[in-house]
Amino acid sequence: PAGAPGRSTVAVNLAAEAAAAGRETILVDADTYGPSQSQLLGVLDEAPGLVAAARAYDRDTLDEETLESLLPQVQPRLRLLSGIGVPGRWGELRRTALDGVWGALARRGELIIADIAPVLEEDEELSYDTSAPQRNAAALSAIEAADAVIAVVSADPVSITRLLRDQARLEELGVTELHVVVNRVGAPVPGDRLRELIGTRMPVRSLTLLPDDPVACRTAVWDGALLSESAPRSALRRGLRDLAASPALQGAAPAGAAAPQAAEPVRG
Repeated sequence: PAGAPGRSTVAVNLAAEAAAAGRETILVDADTYGPSQSQLLGVLDEAPGLVAAARAYDRDTLDEETLESLLPQVQPRLRLLSGIGVPGRWGELRRTALDGVWGALARRGELIIADIAPVLEEDEELSYDTSAPQRNAAALSAIEAADAVIAVVSADPVSITRLLRDQARLEELGVTELHVVVNRVGAPVPGDRLRELIGTRMPVRSLTLLPDDPVACRTAVWDGALLSESAPRSALRRGLRDLAASPALQGAAPAGAAAPQAAEPVRG
């Protein structure tokens, strides 16, 4: 949901932990409101990224060589498809092109993690022209193409309420079960209360609690580093490492498979 619950921080560190565990991973900055992954990773020479990939798909030139040039390796087994750089460039992303980009990325990497914006509504003022650019197209396209959707929510009633209000819209997009990450968990609210607030009000495939660690997060951002580099022994980093190895990042479960148990709270 909206409100900066830590989507980008969770996305970049999940991608890094998956790559460190041996998976060929591509991190995509598909946030058309606040792209940030290049900054979080300390990438100074930002490639054209998502816009260039979408443009190449439109021109039928998104071949293996072109895609490779748009995916710099930022860590071993971790590549980045950077975002739009300036939020005002969202108009260069068209839905049909984005749908094609996901397919091309899936053929290139074992795991694709897309960091998206929180707005899930159709751009109604542009709905009369299906070929017109739509600012929310990247988020909608990513959700509909995803094997699994992870919702990152802050451990506060405002953020949780926003998540619950998004439930109907997520179902419209084909998401019937979410992997929910409750970020910035700390006193005075116990983990059991958070589980009750969310788990009894919407279908949840898994629920993970991540501890609040503002010092580690600020240090990582200022250093352009991952938590595995700036705070490798922190409880937050351990929680993200465990989440990267969980069923949430293994794709959709087969039909009829038992739902995984909710993750235990991460304790410092």
